[in-house]
Amino acid sequence: WNQVFAFTKDRIQSLSVEITVREQEFVNDEFIGKIAIDMSDIPTRVPPDSPLAPQWYKLEAEANSSVGELMMILWFGTQADEVFIDAWHSDVASVSAQDLVVPGDKNRNPEVYVKAALGNVKLRTRVSADKSLNPRWNEDLMFVAVEPFYDHLVLTVGGGDVVEELKFASKLNMRISLDGASVLVPMKSRDGRETTDAYCVAKYGPKWVRTRTVVNSFSPKWNEQYTWEVYDPY
Repeated sequence: WNQVFAFTKDRIQSLSVEITVREQEFVNDEFIGKIAIDMSDIPTRVPPDSPLAPQWYKLEAEANSSVGELMMILWFGTQADEVFIDAWHSDVASVSAQDLVVPGDKNRNPEVYVKAALGNVKLRTRVSADKSLNPRWNEDLMFVAVEPFYDHLVLTVGGGDVVEELKFASKLNMRISLDGASVLVPMKSRDGRETTDAYCVAKYGPKWVRTRTVVNSFSPKWNEQYTWEVYDPY
């Protein structure tokens, strides 16, 4: 399956994780086997630690007999984990659904678009050329935002002439970036002309980092990446 599922730690009330394998039927899904793992046996991984190796786990049937094995990895992680953005999140969407659920005629190919709003500014993608339940857009929507950032960036998935709000049980894969430092002011004089040597400092909790210095540039780009363990969602 090659899928990742994420569960918010403060919402976990069980002492074990249970994985069930079923045969999909039209009426009742037939039980094949399950695996139960104690929470205390699950390791912790904090990036940039090396990825954990997958393991084979025995599937137990109702009569305590083995009916096969399932390869998987379980770990306690953070939002800095590289698979976090691709995971199915238990508190966001149903992990049992993978496709868009579009109201109306189920046999109709949906014409789906994404609408983004920041304050009073609204932008919209074109209707996906895929016209399927797994649409793609590959478009850039650009807003101009200034501090303090009071407004939320709101994304809405819509389709065709449908007026009612669309319910979807899936995930939206996108990349959001905040680009700054486009035109810095001169801070010093060198060889008879004004210039700026800029660097960035970032701090979260007790950890802080400093980028390299980009000299003689009013529009510096660092293209550096750093990782923090997020311990407080607020």
